[in-house]
Amino acid sequence: VSTYYCHHTDRFYDTADALMDLSRRPDVNIINMSSGYTNFDVALRNVQKTNGREEKLIKRIYPPKLIEAFKAVAKAGKVVVIAAGNEEKAID
Repeated sequence: VSTYYCHHTDRFYDTADALMDLSRRPDVNIINMSSGYTNFDVALRNVQKTNGREEKLIKRIYPPKLIEAFKAVAKAGKVVVIAAGNEEKAID
């Protein structure tokens, strides 16, 4: 099942919509999101470390709609597998 395909061509269909739909399907137990992290904003801040070097802190900010979709999937007892990607980014 693709999280990019919508049966309703007249409306926008994003990952949160797909997760909500899949959370209601009794024939789906595992949802694989090979696209990795989606639909988030990144907040960056430079922090001075004790050794004098600066480090960038990254915070991913997920929209409420996506958070509610993940909650619905968890409440339905389904498992979500999210790809980590090949960009060598830390996984929160």
